Amino acid sequence: MNQRVRHLTVALIALFAVLFVQLTTWQVVRKDRLVSDGRNNRVKLREFDKQRGQIVTADGKVMAATEPVNAEENPNDKFNLQRVYPYNDLYAHITGYYSLGFGSTQLERTQNDVLVGKTPQQLLEATGNLLSRENTAGKVVTTIDSRIQEAARKALGKREGSVVVLNPSTGAVVAMYSNPSFDPNLAASHNGNTVNEYLNGLQADTRKPLLANAYQERYMPGSTMKVVTTAIGFDTGLLA
Repeated sequence: MNQRVRHLTVALIALFAVLFVQLTTWQVVRKDRLVSDGRNNRVKLREFDKQRGQIVTADGKVMAATEPVNAEENPNDKFNLQRVYPYNDLYAHITGYYSLGFGSTQLERTQNDVLVGKTPQQLLEATGNLLSRENTAGKVVTTIDSRIQEAARKALGKREGSVVVLNPSTGAVVAMYSNPSFDPNLAASHNGNTVNEYLNGLQADTRKPLLANAYQERYMPGSTMKVVTTAIGFDTGLLA
């Protein structure tokens, strides 16, 4: 009898050992591969519903923000938070969009770690705020001046092209508007059919509204030496 108990005990220990090894393999060794697997929708859904920081202009205008979903107006929405772009197309080629099915573009993509609080400094702060559960999502402050951005759009009107304004002292971009543009709110919608129809339509548009003409399109180089010779003329006094 004692021998049977010992055999049973050994068998149970062996089974628990196998279980422990398998759990360690899946939860530790293969964790990164599972998280980054494109078929892992659970991670995508969890990340998509996290708080993201604001993207603002230099003079404080909010270009992109995250707001709570109104459950009464959207009873079928399975998410709690909605990414919104208050100025619609005005800053679309600067902020880009944040979409569940199509990913993210422009600042929403390049500054993602800051916006969700994943930079080393933010993670360190989060470690110190474990008990308070304080949100560590970061704000991205751009050099864009909202007044000049509005003026750029107005000056361009319905013509296709771009207007880019730089600060000559610092090189900072204070305005950058391209036409045609698009509304990132529709790209960030939680309605998959709306997003697919809208973005597929934009991708099929021969005018390429998703591309920022200012820095994503190709053009023949202009006569760059004229700038140099003109500058020499001003420096030497030949031009006034």
